[in-house]
Amino acid sequence: MNTAADYAPGHADSDLNRYLGFDYPQVSPDGVVARQPGTLCSRDGPGSDRVDTRALLAVADHVMGLALHAALDHKGPLATVDLKMEQLAGLEPGPVFIRVSTAPLTSLLAFVSAKLDQGDPGRPVAQVSARFMIGAWPGGGASAFPPPLDTPVDLKGIVDFASFAGLPAAADPRVAFDVEGRERVVGARAVPAFHGGIVGAALQTAACNLAIRERGPGAQLINLSIDYGRAALATERLRVDAHVVRGGRRTLRIRAAARQGHDRTVAEAEALFLIADA
Repeated sequence: MNTAADYAPGHADSDLNRYLGFDYPQVSPDGVVARQPGTLCSRDGPGSDRVDTRALLAVADHVMGLALHAALDHKGPLATVDLKMEQLAGLEPGPVFIRVSTAPLTSLLAFVSAKLDQGDPGRPVAQVSARFMIGAWPGGGASAFPPPLDTPVDLKGIVDFASFAGLPAAADPRVAFDVEGRERVVGARAVPAFHGGIVGAALQTAACNLAIRERGPGAQLINLSIDYGRAALATERLRVDAHVVRGGRRTLRIRAAARQGHDRTVAEAEALFLIADA
């Protein structure tokens, strides 16, 4: 049986995989199934057994890239162009399965979708779709994969996904914050660039923190759409903030942005919230 490393060594040997601890019950050109357990680096809070939805966004982005490698028999670079995640149900404690299917290649773009569940494919908790650019790293260029990682996993100071990714803790719900380019949050090491899933998780964090500040804990994220404009270089700090676009009695729409350098936007997201207690 083929493994993830057979199709994409760079995806199989990544810090996101090594720290979050997801595995692959199924890998083939027809589709990929990944399983994310509630590990130290993926959980939604200290002592929790529930996987953080931001970790699932990052893992889904990663696993969809692997599915493309398997479907296209292509071991070259990929870059996420855009990604959309829809929340369908709340998460329970326990592992989450990411089941990925791919669509045919169109020019240099590939379309990928995934459904997430907690053991019953007929009861999805979320669905994700994304477009990838084939043959180039984020920011352009098509150099070979760098050599395998040989640095040890360092769990010092990590208590949950937020602390793994360098995001504000739940007790410090900032809307504007910086994310440092640590080695463990790098995706394209040939650039090097932040993992697209980590950038997406940072945008989600800013949007959710603002929604809670505006409407309280009844604000529930139901849709997140991310546009990746350029590479988020891991050699620079990532600055993230959010603002309200439109608010109604039952919904709230928020836009978040990630910037580097002199106000250079690298990614933007629009988040839609349902106000449960309105």
